Amino acid sequence: MPAVIDPLHWPLRKHLLWLLPALLIKGVFFLYFINDTAALEHMGRWALYTSDTVGYVGPGENLYTYGRYEDDHRMPGFAMLFYFLRHFLSTGNAADAITVLQWLFSCVGMYALALTVLMLGAPWRWFLFTYAALISSLLVARLEVDLMTDSFCTSALALHASFLIFHLRGGNRWWLPIAGLMLTWAVFLRPIYAVLLPLEVFFLLLRTGSAWKARMGMAVGFLLPWVLIDGAWIVRNYSVYHEVRPLTNDLYPRGFSTAQYYAMIQFTQAYGGNNNYWDPTSDLRWYGMRELQGPGRTILVDQHREPQPYLFTSQCNMDSLLLLRSAITRLYSGPIPEQEYDSLLAGVWERTTRYRLALQRERPFQYHVTARLRLLRHLVVHSGSSVIFSKPMADLAWWEQAAKLYQSALYWFAMVVGSAGAVWVFLRRRRDLPLVLLSGLVLYGIFIHPVAMRICEIRYLVPTFPISVLAAVLWCWMWVDGWRRRWGVAE
Repeated sequence: MPAVIDPLHWPLRKHLLWLLPALLIKGVFFLYFINDTAALEHMGRWALYTSDTVGYVGPGENLYTYGRYEDDHRMPGFAMLFYFLRHFLSTGNAADAITVLQWLFSCVGMYALALTVLMLGAPWRWFLFTYAALISSLLVARLEVDLMTDSFCTSALALHASFLIFHLRGGNRWWLPIAGLMLTWAVFLRPIYAVLLPLEVFFLLLRTGSAWKARMGMAVGFLLPWVLIDGAWIVRNYSVYHEVRPLTNDLYPRGFSTAQYYAMIQFTQAYGGNNNYWDPTSDLRWYGMRELQGPGRTILVDQHREPQPYLFTSQCNMDSLLLLRSAITRLYSGPIPEQEYDSLLAGVWERTTRYRLALQRERPFQYHVTARLRLLRHLVVHSGSSVIFSKPMADLAWWEQAAKLYQSALYWFAMVVGSAGAVWVFLRRRRDLPLVLLSGLVLYGIFIHPVAMRICEIRYLVPTFPISVLAAVLWCWMWVDGWRRRWGVAE
């Protein structure tokens, strides 16, 4: 049996050489997506401005300009980095610098994640296959030019998983605080991952082969970055709100909770509808909600279905939904008198609340179980490449079409083989802590958003997508290795 390759003892020069393919290949992707999104709205020369950008960048800009961190409903994992860059760069240049850092961190994260294949005992060819798959993922690369938390969160989780495996396989306890720091950053970018902190501490404490005192020390080292950084955030929030707030101060920006969009989100979530109106298959498009049209934006062709009988109750039938659609269409038709707007908005809230409560009361299994399964289907079952290119498939060049098909194949490889491998690990390899860790991250990333949060936007799959690719490769390696051992085939 060949010896396990330990990359942790490689000289720095070797790591830099192996990092070059990621820098070059992902650099080409980075330049492509800068060009592909050139007609869209930007904050710098190429940093793409999205509808969520102001919530990530605005607090840091306000802190630099006015000395106040506001709007503060989000955690400051993105805004504080922008605030730091603003001390040296203009607003636009700081935005562009953010995207360059996203590209750089992504390269390092994908390389580190690929190295875990060697740490787990796989031969060279599996490392090369994993590395090639990770750095060729356009689903990850596409978000590196956007001013959102997705790219940094993906890199942070990849580095977190890598450093934790480096510790578990290499034995160096100093990897633990770094792994904890990366998870802390991921939580400050996406608070949904805070649940991983106690879960992973629990697994560290259960780890066999070391004394209880040593395991407690490892858990403390892992949690130390979180305690220090989130402690500072708690102190800040207490000074402002006089309450202990360890995570977000609010789930949505101020004013959003009274908007018609939020009313429709709550209603469609109740029956498992797709509430991403910019998705051609979204239920909200039937009600009259559309993406904003502007320069460089492709007009999408509706692919949604009409409301199905499973959402009908004593308070809601097709006629009720047609009236709701009429009100929503009017609200989104353009400027209307304030009095009419207020009346329509009040009517939308009254109807959607009544329909949602009736569904919850009269169809509890539909509301609590089936709706979440539909949201899971919306999140997972699609091409996996629809959000990558700005143009539809028919308008792409032949090599772009080939790349799109490859990305779909990679997506389904990660989702099907990766999730199947994760389940298999929990059934057959529960004592292998590194594999359990990776499998847990895969399943958590797939299920947490539709099941716990009732949301199904594809970008919520991205942070754990590279780990899903890794899990898929590892499961293939374990299957091939088991077959080889069973039949006595030489390596």
